[in-house]
Amino acid sequence: MSESFVEFYAVHNISPVAQDISDLEKHFQRRDSLFRALGLVPAFVSDRSVLEFGPGSGHNAIYMASLSPKRYDLVDGNPKGVAETRGRLEVFPGKKIEVHFALFEHFRADTKFDLVWAEGCLPLQEQPLPLLKHMSSFVQHGGVLCVSINNGISYLSETIRRLFQRSVL
Repeated sequence: MSESFVEFYAVHNISPVAQDISDLEKHFQRRDSLFRALGLVPAFVSDRSVLEFGPGSGHNAIYMASLSPKRYDLVDGNPKGVAETRGRLEVFPGKKIEVHFALFEHFRADTKFDLVWAEGCLPLQEQPLPLLKHMSSFVQHGGVLCVSINNGISYLSETIRRLFQRSVL
């Protein structure tokens, strides 16, 4: 994660990620659809180790945690996002979940993971390719690396969808 973004978020005590998850069932259906579209059946996560880079405020992490991974590590360099993620994941007591406060490139682990997940956190990075290589180093042999990337063109449709959604509601 670019230090300039992280510094801005920390100085202003903001997390730039927000979702309405008041209807948790609907939220879980959206996440389930995404996983299946990516070829990841949710059962793949059960009893597996998962490393997630950039959980933001933890809205989507709730779904991942609900799939009962045997180990779930999350990494973010934004202090407010880390605090919000930890708060949202408190509903899973007894689960092996650890939220690490670190820049992506500074994160280290002694283990490899079955699934390494990085959703929407590589765009606008100063050095995306070395960062992607670093993230991929945590995937164990036979594991899965799942990275989503937006660019200006693909992000335009998402921005329009969000604006339209707000105006309709």
